[in-house]
Amino acid sequence: MEEIVFGTIKIHDMEQCRDMLRNTVCFKEGDILINDRGFLLREMTNDLKTRRKVDTYLPARENMTIFQDAVQMAKTSGKWKKASQQEA
Repeated sequence: MEEIVFGTIKIHDMEQCRDMLRNTVCFKEGDILINDRGFLLREMTNDLKTRRKVDTYLPARENMTIFQDAVQMAKTSGKWKKASQQEA
């Protein structure tokens, strides 16, 4: 963890962190921020990508079409392994 923002529980996480995300010295061009679904704001994502050159990812859920398509492509190419197989 590089930076911390403190506040009350009444303020949404995104609002508490807005200024920190926009101005932190921790982000360097080419960095990747992996978002939580509850921590997603299009305005912030666009700002990070365009002004700060920080890419932002949103992990796919297992029930999303994109996840299912990715799994099918990996299976077709012979590269799909379940997590327990990857750890072995």
